[in-house]
Amino acid sequence: MAETAGALDAYRAVRAEVLLLGGSRSPAHLKGALAALEPVLPSARRVELPGADHQVTCNAAMGGRPAVAADEVRRFLS
Repeated sequence: MAETAGALDAYRAVRAEVLLLGGSRSPAHLKGALAALEPVLPSARRVELPGADHQVTCNAAMGGRPAVAADEVRRFLS
């Protein structure tokens, strides 16, 4: 993240559909990054998973909820 700080305009050229997936319990700096990218990316869709944090994709033994994240990715790709 530090390497791309201040380079948001470079993302305006991305034409692919982009899923910005985050959790309601994610750290503020990650939420801020998604909030900054959302209006810059021409075809972005942002989804915030209620009650999830940055480790939502980890396995359940590590406190993750990968099925919830996978459902959103499947929805995005379909």
